[in-house]
Amino acid sequence: MYLFTEIRGSYAALSMRREGGLYIRHLVLCRVLVLFFLAVGHGFGQTGIPDTPAGRTLRAWLDACNSGDRAKVEAYAQTFNPAESVERMLALHNETGGFQLLAIESSEPLSITFRVKERASSRIGIGSLRMNDAEPPVVQTFELRPIPPGAVVAFPALRCL
Repeated sequence: MYLFTEIRGSYAALSMRREGGLYIRHLVLCRVLVLFFLAVGHGFGQTGIPDTPAGRTLRAWLDACNSGDRAKVEAYAQTFNPAESVERMLALHNETGGFQLLAIESSEPLSITFRVKERASSRIGIGSLRMNDAEPPVVQTFELRPIPPGAVVAFPALRCL
């Protein structure tokens, strides 16, 4: 039996022997490794928002901004960010179509840094959200900046190089 593998762009045939159960062991090992790498690769694609005050606020902001619904945006502003302009958030939704969360770059209970993609274009943005330590916590600072194509972003300072 032969196993074909790609080596530097060309295919090479590797001979496999059935003697002493080597073939069966190799086959089982290959299947285990494939399943492992599929599981690990799937885990890297996760963009779960943490269950922290900052994470819950980010989820509420995404839900409100993505909806484009005035009542949802007003509820977000009243609950999490009284300084936020409802008109500004609705204009942001109209301009971008909302946002798809790509990654959580860093997270602490009262702050979170994240990467998003505009739904209406291929533009990527980096955002940071910091809550105050009041009860209940409200947004102290919120920044969302586009990342120029080809730029490298330095974390956690959110500087574009």
